Amino acid sequence: MKEVIEQIKVLKGDIKASDVYADRRFAQGLLDYIAKDLADFRDYWRDETLGGMVVCDSSKQAKMLFQLFEERHV
Repeated sequence: MKEVIEQIKVLKGDIKASDVYADRRFAQGLLDYIAKDLADFRDYWRDETLGGMVVCDSSKQAKMLFQLFEERHV
């Protein structure tokens, strides 16, 4: 994630952290991590009913994560 943050900063110059966290590249990595962590947790406890909640840095990040989730899982 640090590498993605640095790439975004280089491409866009100095920007607010909330804009970095909402960037598609950062959000994709974050969503991959969340999905894998949830799958691992479900496997460990052998319970597919376990769920979770994601708390985002901003509404912009929440919208991006939701969009990416829908593209992949719906």
